[in-house]
Amino acid sequence: MHPLRRFAVWMGRNPVTRRILPSLLPRVDRALLRLAGGHAHIAPYPTLFLTTRGRRTGQPRVTPLLFVEEGGRLAVVATNLGRPRHPDWSANLLADPHATVQIAETVRPFRARLAAGRERERYWRRLVDLYPGYEQYEMTSNRAIRLFVLEPEGQDPS
Repeated sequence: MHPLRRFAVWMGRNPVTRRILPSLLPRVDRALLRLAGGHAHIAPYPTLFLTTRGRRTGQPRVTPLLFVEEGGRLAVVATNLGRPRHPDWSANLLADPHATVQIAETVRPFRARLAAGRERERYWRRLVDLYPGYEQYEMTSNRAIRLFVLEPEGQDPS
């Protein structure tokens, strides 16, 4: 495993860092993205920028997320670092499933839907393979973690 991945997994499993990550991580993400010139591949993880519309404000909200890809569809998981509450971006997607995704310099419209059953399990396994810390988040969150499939606008779901 890449040394940065090992470090990220350790941080996600460590009880002390798990307490400080929720307030620290968004700031670190923004700083890293500025240093990387806005490129979405942070460290060794495939990362996208998801833009949702705030369900109360109507304002665009941008969130960097890890993702896996399958047949043009993208899967993202709303762990909120294992906290009991769902992240705001996931509630925004439930209120309005239309979103834009930026990967590197490419920006495209997507429509989100919750994954369920075997599809959810398939994507969940792939996301945990990408970042094993998600299993710890699932155990500590005491909630059903939302997993979204993002389908390019205009693509028929199958």
